[in-house]
Amino acid sequence: MIRMVIIGKKTLSPKGVKQVPVKHPQGDKEGMTINLTIKADGTKFPAEIIFKTAAKSGKLADSYLKKLNAPSNLVIFSAKKAWWNQEIEKDYHNMHLPAPVEKDQMTVLFRDQFSVQKMDENVDSLEWRNVQQILIPLG
Repeated sequence: MIRMVIIGKKTLSPKGVKQVPVKHPQGDKEGMTINLTIKADGTKFPAEIIFKTAAKSGKLADSYLKKLNAPSNLVIFSAKKAWWNQEIEKDYHNMHLPAPVEKDQMTVLFRDQFSVQKMDENVDSLEWRNVQQILIPLG
């Protein structure tokens, strides 16, 4: 996962004549989290973007999501802190690892050291799917 800083506008010419507006939900416009998953054979899963939202529910409004007109290979989430959370982790398991593979086969998942990935519930979910999670050391 990558934490990114979002810029308000991007200048395409030295004089600032051509500018591209960047759409972002209400709330903190300073960052977002992006998750990219690629299989060993090179297959790329849809990119996942987590925006910070100011909504009390922690969810982006459906009307706003429609305005984004995001491509089909992009999954958009929102969270109050723009970080990967338990709910997003569950969705990730269900989208990318929906059912256990054959018992003689194992999937290996390399990930960063984030607290959500270490939670017992998530470790158990991965074990049920016959997925070995390897956490990359900090630093």
